[in-house]
Amino acid sequence: MPESERKQQIKHLIRTHLADVGGSQWKAVRLQCPEISEATFWRYVDAVRHELDKEAEPNHLNFPHDQGPEGDAGKIVGLPPFYNPLEKARLYETLLADAETMRTQAVDHRGKIINWRMFEKSIQLRERLVCQQREAVAFFQSQEATELLYRELIELTDDLPPEAVKKFLERVSELYPRRLATKI
Repeated sequence: MPESERKQQIKHLIRTHLADVGGSQWKAVRLQCPEISEATFWRYVDAVRHELDKEAEPNHLNFPHDQGPEGDAGKIVGLPPFYNPLEKARLYETLLADAETMRTQAVDHRGKIINWRMFEKSIQLRERLVCQQREAVAFFQSQEATELLYRELIELTDDLPPEAVKKFLERVSELYPRRLATKI
């Protein structure tokens, strides 16, 4: 069996494992390919993860005006490639559970605080998480408001000549990055 064909088989095993089990419990996969070294195996895992990340990235950031913010498969396509809302929500829930665990460890069974420092840290973590959630919601509301504004502008310019519409929309597009820069 040629090496490249075996390499593809191993990568397929890794891809299947990632889809079915996730990024843990690799022993069963390792047993199916004992001829490769540990380092080579992990390079293959890294390569497959990189391929999967590339497949998950959207090809463009702007959506057509006739399609709306959700694409054909219901995926949001107007987001930067590094931002995955579901992953952020999972992370938020995990951190919120961690803050609650910290709080329960800081009090005894009667609710009396026994570790003030941990109790304070749990409050700070929850406060930071709430602020981050507020910022995320504000980001999405801002995106929705901007989309509505652009749709309204396009509708208002329907009666104008195409050259004037193009020039107007180019000017508005130039102003938008400046508006974002002033918010920072």
